[in-house]
Order: sequence, then structure tokens, then C-alpha cells
Amino acid sequence: MQVLKHTVIAFTLAAGFTATSANRPASAQLVAAAGFEVINIHASARIHGIWMARSGTSEPWSPVTLSSAIGSQTYRSFTVTDQSGCLYDFTVRFDDGAAQTFDKVDVCKKQKMIAS
Repeated sequence: MQVLKHTVIAFTLAAGFTATSANRPASAQLVAAAGFEVINIHASARIHGIWMARSGTSEPWSPVTLSSAIGSQTYRSFTVTDQSGCLYDFTVRFDDGAAQTFDKVDVCKKQKMIAS
């Protein structure tokens, strides 16, 4: 009887979540556990800046907070907590002045960017 009770509660909660989500406009749909990974394969330069903007919009670029530079031959994972949609453009800047842009990165799939 206890297992059935938990199953009914879980189903009710899931149905309520679906109904609540379905009532929101598409632009307000929240995506859970979104993120991305930056892999720095440069031989010596460190990544000291990352900026992101929603793909296909004229929204301003927002800086991604780095606690420290991403060293050469290392990587770092990031979580996107405040986003609408899945596709974002990113710009990565190295400490040698070079920059690299990545278009239409799918943060819902936690895509990786290989920066060189």
C-alpha cells in the first residue's frame, strides 16, 4: 500500500509540473541543469575571459564569471542558471590577445567548446 501511495503522489506531482510548464509561453520555459564546458588546448595561453549571448538575438553579451584563468591544456565546466532557450553564442579571450567565437552552443546538451 505504501508503494502505491508514493507512486500516486509522484504521478500527481509530475502531472502538476507538466500542466504548470505547459501554461507558460515558450519564451519563459525554464531549462533544467543547463551548462557548457570550455577546453583550452592552446599550448601556452590561458583563457581569461568568456562572454555569452543568446543566439539569433541582439541582446548584449554578458560576462561569464571566472574564479581564475583557465590554464593551457585544462578545462572547466560551467552551469547556466539564468537562461531562456538552449542556444547561446560564446566568445573566449586568451591572455595573448587572441579571441575565438563559438556560435549556437547548446547549453541544454552541455556542449563542449574546444578553444585553441
